[in-house]
Amino acid sequence: MSRLRDAAIKHGILHPFVYMNYANTREDVYAGYKAENVARLKDIRKEIDPKGIFTSQGLCNVYFKLS
Repeated sequence: MSRLRDAAIKHGILHPFVYMNYANTREDVYAGYKAENVARLKDIRKEIDPKGIFTSQGLCNVYFKLS
């Protein structure tokens, strides 16, 4: 994946979106979203999951979650 990313940067075609299932744990999968979309996702998460069960501090503490 790093070689593909380097080639995309070299050719000026890199898009910051990273599909969550293809990202490793060090990649920011939300960098490809606009700030207002991330804020909307966080608002939805707070409404649907007020106890934070599906966050990195909740029961499911692997993969990517919206904090």
